[in-house]
Amino acid sequence: YNQAGTPLVTVTTSQNLLDQTFTVTLQQSTASTPFQATKLPLLIPIRVGLVGEEGDINFTLKATSKSEPTSDHLIELDEMSQTLTFSNVRQPAVLSAFRGFSAPVNVAFEQTDTDFLLLAKKDSDSFNRWQAIQNFAMRVLKADSIAGNASESSQLAQAFNQLLDQAERDPAYAALLLTLPGEMDVARDIAHDVNPEAIRFSRESLRSSIASHIYVKATEIYHRLNVSSSFQTDARSAGLRALAATVLDYLLASGAPEALELAKQQFYNSTNMTDRMSALIALAARQGDDREEVFAAFYDKYKHEPLVIDKWLAAQAAIGENSTLGRVKQLCAHAAFSITNPNRVRALVGTFAMGNISQFNRADGEGYRFVIDVVKRLDPVNPQVASRLLTSFRAWRSFEPLRQSHAKAALESLAFNVSLSSDVLDIVTRSLA
Repeated sequence: YNQAGTPLVTVTTSQNLLDQTFTVTLQQSTASTPFQATKLPLLIPIRVGLVGEEGDINFTLKATSKSEPTSDHLIELDEMSQTLTFSNVRQPAVLSAFRGFSAPVNVAFEQTDTDFLLLAKKDSDSFNRWQAIQNFAMRVLKADSIAGNASESSQLAQAFNQLLDQAERDPAYAALLLTLPGEMDVARDIAHDVNPEAIRFSRESLRSSIASHIYVKATEIYHRLNVSSSFQTDARSAGLRALAATVLDYLLASGAPEALELAKQQFYNSTNMTDRMSALIALAARQGDDREEVFAAFYDKYKHEPLVIDKWLAAQAAIGENSTLGRVKQLCAHAAFSITNPNRVRALVGTFAMGNISQFNRADGEGYRFVIDVVKRLDPVNPQVASRLLTSFRAWRSFEPLRQSHAKAALESLAFNVSLSSDVLDIVTRSLA
């Protein structure tokens, strides 16, 4: 409580197979903040294990050779640097660090693609299996987004294929494992000179590549899940629905015509909102008359259900296409939308500004100007919601120079308005400071 900032823990490892030891070195640091240049070491709990080709590896702490072998150890890092050596490690091992998300810190740990794939397949810790997949995918997406390449990874596709073999054992967890990092996640990781269009292109390319590799197995699983069965509220049924939604998304990403028919069948035949919504969202990413048909059918069915119409608006605002801004503007004139209804504004404009990174941050600046115009209209009616919308600009300095210039100009056009509420004035002043 007395020290600002999130610590960075740097992890390095080395292994000596001759003397059967594995050494872990941990270093912590916290960046200087105003009025606090020097940071003291914090107490950081770090749960670790070692993983090999057959799964978790038992080891003992070298400093306490009498201790019993274990496959899991909690390190209490309370110094700036600390080194531990594990003994009786008789095979090549990979460190599984921060098991169970044991500390909310930033981590610098250089691991190879092979390390990530091994952890994703063999680690007994569920959090670290997920984190390994995320790290691997993030490395591919970052590299290709920065270079402007189409993302493809046969290794990642192979890993996803193997994950599908066990997906139905724990379907909710499998749905998480099979989900790629989002565009916002990639942008935050790149952190500077961000090009949202390049991120979107790379992510969609990677998703399509994976989809083509897993298509046969994914189709078999989708049919086994039987999404048209009666609705059940237990945890496993909810997990199966989540897995079905994830699998359907990949099937559509493959571009196969039969996948389009499966999605339409699920939309029209599903017995619950979850399955119908997942089909709608999957179809929203697919251009064509079929998409407009299901959007129209959804509205006709639920136009008297306000909370459901919020979902309908949000699904359209999240479409990652250049035509989405025009669609959002048209929806602002729709009978279902009202600038005085906070839920409607959050669903449509909020989703566009905060959940559609490529279209809000368009290279021509039109996304910025649209949101500023909405804030100007909304401020006299609901300054709290208006100021919340404006927080979508908080990362404008992380984008490439052209987008930065458009964002700054849009914010300045608002800052010169003498009738701003204190809420909006506070956010715009901070954004430009």
